[in-house]
Amino acid sequence: MKGALRVKDGFIVVEYNKDIIRKVYWTKDFGEEGEFPGRDLFIEYFSGKKVDFSKLKVDFNGLSPTYKKIYDLARNIPYGKVVSYQKLAIKIGSKNLQRVVGNAMSKNPFLILVPCHRVIRSDGSLGKFSLGIGFKEWLLKLEGVEVLNEKIFSARYWWD
Repeated sequence: MKGALRVKDGFIVVEYNKDIIRKVYWTKDFGEEGEFPGRDLFIEYFSGKKVDFSKLKVDFNGLSPTYKKIYDLARNIPYGKVVSYQKLAIKIGSKNLQRVVGNAMSKNPFLILVPCHRVIRSDGSLGKFSLGIGFKEWLLKLEGVEVLNEKIFSARYWWD
């Protein structure tokens, strides 16, 4: 089943089965809004409120054990904080896995629930984002993160 919420000139679409979320993505064309698990949380989030999505059930079946580990850890990045690809790689076991972390973030099937927009480069620059750097910056600013010239300068936004 699918439900959607109109967001930023498009829709956040949630694919689900009962109360288990199978996929979350953004698209320009969907049609109309509809119900889905956690819809109220998404509405609050896109209204600029701090939201905890951790109680929503996400289906990681079919993903590699490494990607599951990366996504599970990324779900713990706090609202309004960022972490580097390298730091996330270290947290899963090796700084040499930062490209793997980057690949996992680029293939993230759970937009917002696995907050890949909170993963940036070690120098504070935003890096890439599947929906474009402007969308990544918009999400970070929505969470109160100050971004200047596609870079985060203040240490207060970094997650350890």
